[in-house]
Amino acid sequence: MTFYLENSPLDFVVIQVSTTTHAALPAKIPAVALKMIELGFPTDKTKSEKQFSVSPQGTFAKQVQIWNFVNDAKNSFVSIREGSLSLVTSAYDDFDHFKGTFFKVLDSLAVELSFLRTTAVSLRYINSLFVDQFPTPLISDVYQGGMWDLGYSHVHSDHHGWADTKDPDGRITIKSKMVKSHPVKMDGVDFLEALLPNSSGEKGESTACSLGFDLSEFSRPFKQSLEINSDQLIDHLDVQHSRIKQLFETVLTEDSKKKWGYERK
Repeated sequence: MTFYLENSPLDFVVIQVSTTTHAALPAKIPAVALKMIELGFPTDKTKSEKQFSVSPQGTFAKQVQIWNFVNDAKNSFVSIREGSLSLVTSAYDDFDHFKGTFFKVLDSLAVELSFLRTTAVSLRYINSLFVDQFPTPLISDVYQGGMWDLGYSHVHSDHHGWADTKDPDGRITIKSKMVKSHPVKMDGVDFLEALLPNSSGEKGESTACSLGFDLSEFSRPFKQSLEINSDQLIDHLDVQHSRIKQLFETVLTEDSKKKWGYERK
């Protein structure tokens, strides 16, 4: 038995594998782009951005290339950059289908990107909802205390909260961010709004406050790196999905269950 939300506040779901780096990656992108067309991600939205690193010697910037391949419906895309490969969607239906699409991508690229190895995997569920206060009664005290190591900050007009589990195999992170805009730009995914403008999360008046609520399961770095389409990644993701879903049910309150149409089946 599991639960469903008829009116889910879900905006985006992301599966990402961390990979080794290799100088051959840019030269392989034309072949990758052809595979993306075959898989239904024909639109190339390649971009570059500055990436900053800090060391005792100072702060350094380098230009990083990001290859994004968007589907025709403009609700999903594959993103490849040095050190990671991701599938992002705003049209999530169920985990098995989304996971299946991700592994079709990995299987299709297994030859072109055979020089890369995977070192970790993560699964993120990013929600967006309208609230008139923070903390909100839509999120239970399980999130706001108890088993969590909590943090909280207030930066200008934005409110931020975060929490981490303690687990030897990985960690679940909950992040929240309240702003006077919609959708909320969560850390690490603020490029999504431009690529996927029609998010599926909760809608409301633009003058209301939006709460971004991000549940992420990060594996510890693998003891040994894996092939890019290794079946072991499926096992990791199945565990992550089960843990996130179990956690999300405990985060719901009676108010949010009623608001979002909670039902067990």
